[in-house]
Amino acid sequence: MEEKIFPQANDLNKIIGLVKMENEDLWNSKKIIDSFNITTERQVSYYLTAMMYLDIIDSNRKFTDFGLKLHNSNESYLKILLAMKIVSKPIFGDFFFEKYLFNRSFKLDDIAQSLLITKTVDSEAVAIRRASTVKAWINWLESIHIQNNEFNQNLKSE
Repeated sequence: MEEKIFPQANDLNKIIGLVKMENEDLWNSKKIIDSFNITTERQVSYYLTAMMYLDIIDSNRKFTDFGLKLHNSNESYLKILLAMKIVSKPIFGDFFFEKYLFNRSFKLDDIAQSLLITKTVDSEAVAIRRASTVKAWINWLESIHIQNNEFNQNLKSE
């Protein structure tokens, strides 16, 4: 299977919101713009491309089997499935595991260089923009980990 275009859509909560929409609404750019505080049709295309990259929708904007599984899941399970998908992707998983298994920090430039070395993108300007998505998604993974820990701590104290 051909690898899809590397995403440039930093807000995973918007992707989760799109996953919860009905399939036919994914064709309604105005509804997407109004629902998710997205300002342009170009940004809509970024989020839809990210959904294709994550195998949530196909090129016809129809939910894949994985997308339907997400769509029909409760929020907690959806986040688990989405997190597993993200770390399974090259670059995302590489930097996530570098950070959380080996306690190595990284900068946007490190991610951008990796994108250029692996020929995932073909210009430095694009690499920096895509690197911001990698960083944002890893930060999201960290935030759901923190939320889960806080939730578990609250359960223990009750």
